Amino acid sequence: MVGNDKAELAVDDLARVIEYYRIRILRTEYDQIVAVATQLDALDSLTEVQIGRFIGD
Repeated sequence: MVGNDKAELAVDDLARVIEYYRIRILRTEYDQIVAVATQLDALDSLTEVQIGRFIGD
């Protein structure tokens, strides 16, 4: 999706999967996702889902 100029949709899909399945993510994974979303100018999707609430130990 990213290769087809659908970066924001790809980040949104990832965030929605994490939210739907309530997948716990590590702080390092969260930081990586945020960094990539920032580079792709798709950070809105992460903030909309509030992906930070899924950070686990």
